[in-house]
Amino acid sequence: MSKSSDQKPGNHWPIDAGGTGAIIVISALTYIAAFQPLLRQKAHAQITKTELVSQQHQARELAATHQRFQQKLAALERALPDTAVELRTLNYLNRRLDKLIQLTKDTGLAIEELRPGKTLEDEHYRKILIHLTGTGTFRTCTGFLDRFHASFQDMAVQTFNLEALPEGALPSTTCQLVLVWYTKKEKG
Repeated sequence: MSKSSDQKPGNHWPIDAGGTGAIIVISALTYIAAFQPLLRQKAHAQITKTELVSQQHQARELAATHQRFQQKLAALERALPDTAVELRTLNYLNRRLDKLIQLTKDTGLAIEELRPGKTLEDEHYRKILIHLTGTGTFRTCTGFLDRFHASFQDMAVQTFNLEALPEGALPSTTCQLVLVWYTKKEKG
């Protein structure tokens, strides 16, 4: 008999097991060295793609919001000439005080004090503070404010103090206001 016929079929296992082990080690090293980084890159690319889609969506929303604000701004700019308030010069102060006195008479508010205060400069206009103290009922004080806002578009109320007098005192309410009159700056 020859030597090849003397060998039993189970004797090849040590060589096959070593080869199989080598293949497993080489496969594991290949996975670690090549496939695992590729899978990490794929996962990172997916995250980056998701972030990009989110940022594109946000950019579209911001563009739409910007467009809406541009349209509102254009509408306001078109309406501005219709709502612009013509400012007077400081030379008009006595006439302005006369109009305030007339308004207090029309509303029943008795003036205790009416005097101009500080002048505050701004780049495009001046603000003249006007101090007004008057007495009347609660209704006359609020009526004055209501008519004031309707009558003087170039003025605003900076401070407002309403004080009730003791019960039975007539008139029953004192109101103190600091009004702001916006005036045109003289050139020069």
